[in-house]
Amino acid sequence: MPMGGSYEVVPEKDKDYLNGVSTLDIIYMQRHILGMEKLNSGYKVMAADIDNNENITAIDLIELRKLILGIYNEYPENSSWRFVDAEHQFVDPLNPWVSTIPESYMIQSLDSDMNIDFVGVKIGDVNGSVIANANDVEIDTRSQRWSLNFEIQEKEIKAGELYAAQIKSSSYENVTGWQGTFEFDSDKLEVLKIEGQALDLKEDNYNIYSQDQGWMTISYHEREGRTVEANEVLFEIVYRAKQDMKNTNGLFEITSKVTPQEAYRGLNDIVNINLSYAKKDLLSILSVSPNPWTDRAVVEFFVPQEGKGQWEFHDVNGRLLYKFEDNYSAGMNSLTIERDDLPTSGIVYVKLTTDKSVTEYKMILVE
Repeated sequence: MPMGGSYEVVPEKDKDYLNGVSTLDIIYMQRHILGMEKLNSGYKVMAADIDNNENITAIDLIELRKLILGIYNEYPENSSWRFVDAEHQFVDPLNPWVSTIPESYMIQSLDSDMNIDFVGVKIGDVNGSVIANANDVEIDTRSQRWSLNFEIQEKEIKAGELYAAQIKSSSYENVTGWQGTFEFDSDKLEVLKIEGQALDLKEDNYNIYSQDQGWMTISYHEREGRTVEANEVLFEIVYRAKQDMKNTNGLFEITSKVTPQEAYRGLNDIVNINLSYAKKDLLSILSVSPNPWTDRAVVEFFVPQEGKGQWEFHDVNGRLLYKFEDNYSAGMNSLTIERDDLPTSGIVYVKLTTDKSVTEYKMILVE
């Protein structure tokens, strides 16, 4: 540059928004907001200010999750990176905006060669996991010994009917959160919603708006590590079948297509997520058809061994509506439920008990 001139140096980098950003950052940000564990530098607090309003609130969590879920491709009110003059000292690291943050450098009169350093702040990355350039080496810190394993029961489905893929896990121990992309064939099913069961999973935690492309995303977290028993349903994927299928093995796959798949045990261990399918050799209620229903419904279920089975039907308040028992042969069985058997409307919980096992299902009665 010509000597004697005045110049303003303004670093910019506005790409790779997801680089270094994950649900684990949301966990750290929430703990900061709740005062459980404050972010320990002004740079991290700047990184947590997703909406660029100089304040860290729940809105920042919501905006960051939209990026993770693929709803946003970029932040509406912020850039991917911010740069701070390396000589700047934060007066209060918990409130870096108490004084002006120098994001440029003024040269009043250039009279020699100059090296001007800036610190790059990756917005959304509060745990420093970004791969900033080719000189950085990505280290896989995932534990291969303790993956989070999801499991879905295989079943037979019929075109036009509603079903719920119930996700369970035999390894949901000390889990603070997880994320991933669920891929499926959009010609075979339509995802209607995802319902939390043991997990408090809500609409803000998933994105099903691009399912015509064959994917949906989920991002879920808790403030502390959570353990759920293997027989509990974590959440359900409610879908309408578009084709008849004898076996739903492989109907969903968890990948990193949009939202990278990973889970967190505690605040440090990042592990893989695996999705498998349980064979139809366990006691299970496979379907209620139709569901919702008005006059009558057919319940299809699998009994591994010949014997007696006891049925119970409860409303949402736990009130017993109907109870009976019968003998069943090993293999596939079915029974027909009449509306007169269940004097209610809304959600009804179905429970089948044998001398060796118990299985449950949920159906909906409409007026």
